[in-house]
Amino acid sequence: MKKIALVLTVVLSSLAFSCSSDDGGMTVNDKDVTADFINTHMVDKSGKEYTSFNYKVVSTANLALDGRLELTTVKNEVFKSDYFQIRPNGNVVVPVLVEGKVGGEEYIKSKKVYVSPAKPITDPIYPKL
Repeated sequence: MKKIALVLTVVLSSLAFSCSSDDGGMTVNDKDVTADFINTHMVDKSGKEYTSFNYKVVSTANLALDGRLELTTVKNEVFKSDYFQIRPNGNVVVPVLVEGKVGGEEYIKSKKVYVSPAKPITDPIYPKL
């Protein structure tokens, strides 16, 4: 009985750890994807003021990628962009919104680009007749 309980514990814990991912299996990729700071500007959204940090994300991969940019500030706050798609060997401008009026590029301590292969569209645009 103890062996069965041990096996179940190991299986369930390994399943829990393997399925726990914030970004759906996305991993940091510094080899195929780079993010370069462009500029900041103020954005007014729903009556709140945000600082938009804009980055140009460039891919050298030969496949389409889904991604997300994560910024860590000097105050150790973490901000994430919306999800984006980037074409093979393409580039895209990605904004990351930070609430309030904050400094420029020096306010960002580090950046990470999380990517995974793009999911193919399985549903057709037009309905079947």
